[in-house]
Amino acid sequence: MNARTFLPYSGPPMDPPPVFVGGTGRSGTTVTGRLVGALEGYVVIPIELRFHTDRGGLPDVLSYRVTHERFIERLQNEWFYRELPNGETRGLHKHVDRSDLDHAIDVFRDQIHEDRVAHSSCPWSHRSCSVREPDPLWR
Repeated sequence: MNARTFLPYSGPPMDPPPVFVGGTGRSGTTVTGRLVGALEGYVVIPIELRFHTDRGGLPDVLSYRVTHERFIERLQNEWFYRELPNGETRGLHKHVDRSDLDHAIDVFRDQIHEDRVAHSSCPWSHRSCSVREPDPLWR
C-alpha cells in the first residue's frame, strides 16, 4: 500500500467538521467556499458571520480569552438579531431558527463542560491543561 491509497471508513457515521474559509478581498474565498459547500454534508453561509470574526467571538472563547457564557450571551442577542439605523436587520436569525440556535448552545455548553472536566484531570503541567482566566479586556 502506498501513501496515496485510502482505506474506506467503516466506523459509525460522523458529521463533517466545520470549515471556516477566510481571507482578504479577491483572494479566492468565495470560490473556495463554494467548492467546500458542494461537498456532501456542507452548507455555504454566503456572508461573514460576526460570531466568528468579532473580537470576543468563537476563536476567543476557544482560546479562553472570553468566557463561554459571555459568548453565548452575544450569540443569543447582538449576533442573533441586530437592527441598523436604516431599519435593515442583520444577524444569525436570517440563517438559523431560534430553536436550532438554542439546541446548538445546549450542545456547546455540554461540550465545554466535558472539555473542562477532562482538562482538570490532565496529567501534564497545570499550564498546558488548566482553563485560563479570561482577559478582562475581552469580556
